[in-house]
Amino acid sequence: MEQAAMASFATVSPSISSTRLWPANRPSADPASNRLLANLSQREIPSLYGLRGIAALVVVFYHYLEGSKLNDIIPGPYAVTLFFELSGLLITWLLLKEIETTGRVAWKFFYYRRALRLFPLFYVIWVLCRMAGSFPGSVATFFYMGDYYTALTGHYSDLTSAWSLGVEEKFYLLWPLLLVRLNGPTRIKVLSGVLLFEPVYRSTLTLIGFRTYTWFAFDTHLDAIVLGCLIAILVKEGWNPPQWLFHRATPWIALVLVFALQSQSDVVTYLLAVILI
Repeated sequence: MEQAAMASFATVSPSISSTRLWPANRPSADPASNRLLANLSQREIPSLYGLRGIAALVVVFYHYLEGSKLNDIIPGPYAVTLFFELSGLLITWLLLKEIETTGRVAWKFFYYRRALRLFPLFYVIWVLCRMAGSFPGSVATFFYMGDYYTALTGHYSDLTSAWSLGVEEKFYLLWPLLLVRLNGPTRIKVLSGVLLFEPVYRSTLTLIGFRTYTWFAFDTHLDAIVLGCLIAILVKEGWNPPQWLFHRATPWIALVLVFALQSQSDVVTYLLAVILI
């Protein structure tokens, strides 16, 4: 689930593009003593392919069984939450590695990669749906604003599921620009603040009657993305996760708790992070 910026976002001010963003003499953590760091340092992480595949299947089954009793058991929405966490972790890690290595971010290349991964397939599907007839929010979906279209109108269509791509797209646009403007301690403080604020924000919106908005809008899914970003930053800063997180039983226990606590979305978000680690 990757997306690109428009060409106008591919450049930044000279002060950002020419300034070293990571101290050249900064000590690096040792992958040999940090299993999460060792995994992230690999060129490819096979276990993440499996995690992505399982999450994708959960989403497919969730929509296929919509309306049945089994649908109440399958944690389909949380598979999307896991995707958001995974995206935050990997994108942040790639950006931090580039900043550490070169002192800057190659903006054009970053946005080009995001576009190449998603644009072709997404727009083929959009055109095919449009050829079959007009559908609600077609223009908004074309510009990756389907999340806010559904959040604000409550109207569904054949491409309503593309709302999550709209969330991802906004993350890709905004986060790299914010990341390079914040130093290490400030990044952690800002992200921690978002994690504390977001559940309160969602609960407030639900209480005043905007529950549907909380299901789809970008600004109500920040904690899942931010949690992934924060894990990447903490690992780069030297955090070594406790060994119990790597025990074979840990992800299975977390998965059982995900099924058992589906009504507690804020708790499940952190359980998914345990599975991710």
